[in-house]
Amino acid sequence: SGSKERLGMREYRSQDGGKTFDNGQEFPEVGGFGYGYAFDDARAADGSVVMLAMSFPELTGGIRAVHALRTRDNGASWEFVRNLNEEFRFAFNESSLIPCEGGFLIAARGDNRETRLYRTDGNFHLISERFVSDQYEAIDYIGRPKVFTEGGQVYLLCRNIPPNSATTLQLYRINPQSLELEANVILDRNESTPGDSYYAEYYFQQGENGLLYNIITYVPVSTRDKPDLVRLEADWSDLLRKLEEGAVKPGVS
Repeated sequence: SGSKERLGMREYRSQDGGKTFDNGQEFPEVGGFGYGYAFDDARAADGSVVMLAMSFPELTGGIRAVHALRTRDNGASWEFVRNLNEEFRFAFNESSLIPCEGGFLIAARGDNRETRLYRTDGNFHLISERFVSDQYEAIDYIGRPKVFTEGGQVYLLCRNIPPNSATTLQLYRINPQSLELEANVILDRNESTPGDSYYAEYYFQQGENGLLYNIITYVPVSTRDKPDLVRLEADWSDLLRKLEEGAVKPGVS
């Protein structure tokens, strides 16, 4: 009914490779918390699957925080691992992770509009951090980050909202050891400057002339419009070339 109050997550399970799904059930409370949002998941070095899920004040547990959860039985049961807002001493929400050298690399959007990168061990203890929006002009207030690897490199796909400027959809290359931003390229620009755009998901596809980078996202023409779902397509080798050009590397502010 238009309320932003979270009612809790639901899960739907398929036993036939995604052809059909069951009628759904409430996602269980884990570690004394109810969850209203799942951001990302990854397979850990030990074979388990971990997930970043967000709790809310109106749900069991009564706090707003991003938690790391783990399943060892394909989601039949979950265990609480860590409150990452407490571990990182940082209030954040939208986030993404990938496995990295036995632990994880995490991109996080802060409630204070800062963007930070983190390295953790396999149990989500903090190893290192970098406040990238404080250090690079090319990244500000991001939205719905998606960290991924391709060809041995680490990338971050997300929207970026600079102060008093158009919202852009950007691809960044990250050094996983130092957490430095090595390069960036603008994939699309929304000149009407609505903040709510570019919650993007990607997939690779083999084209006639090489690898294609496809993005499914939405772009509203104005803040009053319902968003249009679009597919953006780029030649991956062309994006790699642009990332290597000095003109698109982030400048240190």
